[in-house]
Amino acid sequence: MTEYNDVRNPARRIETDIRPGRLRTLPWMAFYYCLSTQFTPLAAALPEFQDHESIRDAAAFFLKAKTAEQTNEVQIDIGRLDERLNLAACNGKLDAFLPPGSRATGNLTIGVRCAGPKPWTIYMPAGVKVFGSIVVTRRALPRGVTLHEDDLVVTDVELSTLTAGYIEHVPSAIGKQLKTALGKGATLTPRILEQPRLVRRGERVVISAQGDGMDIRMEGKALADGLQGERIRVQNLGSRRIIEATVTSAGVVQVRM
Repeated sequence: MTEYNDVRNPARRIETDIRPGRLRTLPWMAFYYCLSTQFTPLAAALPEFQDHESIRDAAAFFLKAKTAEQTNEVQIDIGRLDERLNLAACNGKLDAFLPPGSRATGNLTIGVRCAGPKPWTIYMPAGVKVFGSIVVTRRALPRGVTLHEDDLVVTDVELSTLTAGYIEHVPSAIGKQLKTALGKGATLTPRILEQPRLVRRGERVVISAQGDGMDIRMEGKALADGLQGERIRVQNLGSRRIIEATVTSAGVVQVRM
């Protein structure tokens, strides 16, 4: 036995066995000591909190999948999380979702959740912009005007802001009438367009009575406005009888005999 002073307490003496047989075990003890000091930090290095970028990536991937069928250009922006927010590291897959009733375009809120041993759910702001071409007015137009090609022009805009709808192709609007006056550059929507009135109340019309290869025409008076294909009441000016007829073209209604 050999005695050594304890460096932390010189008054204390330590006895150490340094016989030759004992010395041969010291390298193995040192080896095991090194292993223990190496593996302990690895366990401590495992992430304790979920990386914020992984949460944002899960949200972005979800929105890309939701807009994958869009043929127009799509721009996705995911809001950043508060740096002070610490969520437990998820040992499973992050699940992104939209709250019930939410649209996948425009300014929205998206949720991301972890269903692991320490579950959590978080919501963050996001924006999905869709860009495409729509039809707008080339100049100011009055109510009731029948649209022609030179009244309209195509322009590129952010579609996700057009909650009332829009029209993509000029031919879809030609020949229709405006229900309201529009200024220059106004967006055409399905709600403000209608088929032109081919017959107006009080106007003289031609009543075409067809049957068995005959087409008899009489003069009449429209008692209501009428679009193509609509049935309206008309008065036969010869007999003064009131009948129902179908609007077939401008100023012409038809009855079957």
